[in-house]
Amino acid sequence: MSSQSNRAGIALFLEYPLADRGGVSVLVEELILAFGEEFAVWLISPDSSEDVLKSPVGHLLEGHVRFVLTHLPPSGRYDELASSLVEKLKEAGIKLVHFHCGGTFGWGNRWPGRSMPRAFSRAGLKTVWTNHLTEPAAKAFAARGRSKRLSGALGPVGRLGKILQTRAVDTEIAVSEHDRDYLQAHYPAGRALKRIYHSRLRESILASTSIREPLILAVGHIAFRKGQHFLVRAFLEIAASVPDWRLEIAGHDGGDGCWQEIQSLCASHPQGSRVNLLGAHSRPSDLMSRASIFVQPSLEEALGLAVQEAIFLGCPAIGTRVGGIPEVIDEGITGLLVEPGSAEAIAAALTRLISDSGLRQEFGARGREAILRKGMTAPRMADAHRSLYLELLA
Repeated sequence: MSSQSNRAGIALFLEYPLADRGGVSVLVEELILAFGEEFAVWLISPDSSEDVLKSPVGHLLEGHVRFVLTHLPPSGRYDELASSLVEKLKEAGIKLVHFHCGGTFGWGNRWPGRSMPRAFSRAGLKTVWTNHLTEPAAKAFAARGRSKRLSGALGPVGRLGKILQTRAVDTEIAVSEHDRDYLQAHYPAGRALKRIYHSRLRESILASTSIREPLILAVGHIAFRKGQHFLVRAFLEIAASVPDWRLEIAGHDGGDGCWQEIQSLCASHPQGSRVNLLGAHSRPSDLMSRASIFVQPSLEEALGLAVQEAIFLGCPAIGTRVGGIPEVIDEGITGLLVEPGSAEAIAAALTRLISDSGLRQEFGARGREAILRKGMTAPRMADAHRSLYLELLA
């Protein structure tokens, strides 16, 4: 890890291991790559420090604290954990902390007045919070084995907790216009939220000029909320009429049963062998450069990093009208939008693009410029965070 200490100290909080390579982890890694030499960056995450040191960003970090949130409020142990971490980071010279939350609820913010960001703010540190997904208040206390009725009854408590957490931080960020508007409507805290588009794209990367295969592609961990089961149903519906085409889905098993449902669908269908579950893939961009159609069939999505990258690389896209996906796909310009949860709608969009190679070429040719115009690149993301950090630290 870095040994320089004359830079402003900031700490990035990550709920998931860096090695998970999920969307939130990848974006935190991008911020470390951007700021590791400009700020004294500490990472707070469940990783072992040994694993962090071996990671691609280990040499850029000033320090790492392994932290697993084992207790939640109203447990008194939660307050002890928060206080201990506050003191540790203050001793390390940290001036600003940035909490990354995989949803709307995390880091104990569901309990009114007891969130970890509030503890840091009260200790005099500048605090930033990023919501990487929006959720209804009923999700605040949702847990395996807990009834939906009980979770719903506790929703108002979680809603108040979220509102108070937003008021406690100096700046709250959403990763799409949709999510910013949703948060301000459902968790009104009397203050404006900031929108920063997230991306891992380098502006120097050019769209692929490779010959594209009759391949339909989806990338992302396999889970019901990602909607891949609807995509599989759609492809199987039209597969017999497009015998040269196949479907590949890259991503690890999210563990909620969606992977098994897809396997079952394919096993019981005569065209099922043309669907390939690839598992986690180290270079999804290679797949995107070969594919002729990319599909983001999500039921909920904050922005959609995978579809953003596919469009940037010149692959025409189909996406659902949820979250920030319509901000990534320009309807009729770089791709097509469909209603979520509809295999029939996805099948119709696939049929349209498969049957019209000229339209696919038009969509693909416009993709890179469209993403650049929106500012959906890693340098633009870094610039927005840099400006925010410097403003708060001034």
